[in-house]
Amino acid sequence: MNRGIALARGKYIIFLNSDDYFHNPHGMAASVARIEALQCDFTFAPICFSSSKYHRHSQMEPQRRLYRFLISWSFSHQSMLTMRSMLLKLDGFDITYRSAADYDLLLRMIANGSKGCFVPCTFTTFRLGGFSADNKELAFEECARSLQNFYRNFYETEMSHDEVAYILKHRIYPRKYLNIFKQSQQLIRERFIGIPNGPVAWLSRWFNYIKYYLKCLNTSL
Repeated sequence: MNRGIALARGKYIIFLNSDDYFHNPHGMAASVARIEALQCDFTFAPICFSSSKYHRHSQMEPQRRLYRFLISWSFSHQSMLTMRSMLLKLDGFDITYRSAADYDLLLRMIANGSKGCFVPCTFTTFRLGGFSADNKELAFEECARSLQNFYRNFYETEMSHDEVAYILKHRIYPRKYLNIFKQSQQLIRERFIGIPNGPVAWLSRWFNYIKYYLKCLNTSL
């Protein structure tokens, strides 16, 4: 993937793994139009999942998961159109991560000031399985290491490995780290744009936020 970044000559890059595919021919045009209109560094969009048993049996909608951003994988890189200049600036993927290099790259993009814009077009099908699915413990440990570095460098907050592992495992911030959750919500408002904001979407987001916040209040390490 890093070789691809180095060899590419286009303005934008998107990574599509060998068993994934674009099922909507309008996805690229919609992504390019969005990233240029909103002047952001990358796009993100809903994706469909498939497996050998089921075809498009579920869908991930990142705009509904952003309140848990950082501690759950909100985006799929198969739907992310990214500025090549940004990838070069960050030296691409950190190859010390065998499974979580995409997660680590996104955290470093955010730490570097990148902005993402939502594309209201589902055009990618992601096939379940692969190296990360077969090596879940490795993937989890690498995500914990990357997130621990992010908290240290971006929020200047030292967390132990066990604390970060707890947050990732349970997908929740303990009460002692509610300040990080609040700061992450501000980060979302600043960095992710173009998300539908009608009355129903607004109420849904606030309902999820309040429900999650109350859950955090009742959680301690």
